[in-house]
Amino acid sequence: MSLEIQQKGIVVAGGFTYKCEETGESFKHPHLSVLEDIAKKHLRANNLPIPAGWHEQFEENVCRNSPNAVCRDTAAPSIVDKALSLSKALAKWAVEGFPVVPQEIYNQREAICLQCPHHTEKKGVYTGCKICGCRKQKIALSTSKCPDNPPRWFNLK
Repeated sequence: MSLEIQQKGIVVAGGFTYKCEETGESFKHPHLSVLEDIAKKHLRANNLPIPAGWHEQFEENVCRNSPNAVCRDTAAPSIVDKALSLSKALAKWAVEGFPVVPQEIYNQREAICLQCPHHTEKKGVYTGCKICGCRKQKIALSTSKCPDNPPRWFNLK
C-alpha cells in the first residue's frame, strides 16, 4: 500500500506527526512542509541517508502516524476494482438512457484528466486513472463524475 496526503496545504487539528523509524523519535508540526524540513534535518543530524523517493516515504509515514490527516491509497486499482467501477458507471448510464456529453464537454474533461496527478501513461500513451482505473471511457458519459475527492469534473445528470 502507498499512501499520500490529499490536503497538503491545510493545518490539521493536532498537527502532522512523523516518526523516524531508525531513531524512534517522533516530530509533530501543524504544517506539513515544516515537518518535512524538521524530519530531513533530524536524518542529517543522525547521519542517516535521504534516499531518492524519500518524499513519498515521508508522506506515507505521516499518514500512518497522523490520525487526523486526510490520506489516500495511491496503489493502482486491481482488475476487479476497475471492472466494478466501470460496471457501476455503465449501469447508471443505462438507467438514465445512455446520455453522452457534447464534444466540447468531452474535450474539457479529457484535458482535465490529462493534467491530473492521478492519470498514468506509458511512453506517452494514456493508460488510466490511478483512482478508478478508467481509460477515459467515463468522460463521455453524462452520468459520470471524476472519482477524485473533490471531483475535478461533475456529471451532467
